[in-house]
Amino acid sequence: MRTNDDGSITWGYENEDGTFKEETLGADCVVKGKYGYVDPDGNKREYEYQSGNPCDPNKRGQEEEEDQLLDGPEEQPGQQQRFNQQRPLSARRPQQQQQQQQQQQQPQFQ
Repeated sequence: MRTNDDGSITWGYENEDGTFKEETLGADCVVKGKYGYVDPDGNKREYEYQSGNPCDPNKRGQEEEEDQLLDGPEEQPGQQQRFNQQRPLSARRPQQQQQQQQQQQQPQFQ
């Protein structure tokens, strides 16, 4: 891992079989990277990607931390209610109950 002059951070690896990955987290909060491998015909295959939303490098992380401290995590209407509803562990489907009862009634031979 190395820190670049622009404040971005780069890390990666390369294996003996030719597989590799390199990723850079930019000072603008955007992750850019590439990965690849050597196919059975000996051709190097390489793919690039980018992920994330650009941010102000001077305020990186400050706004999110302040929002969570003041407001707590954001919740969608009805979200908490949906996730807190749980079925009891003992609730089984009727078919599963019948199979279980049939297995218990069958004699066990050794």
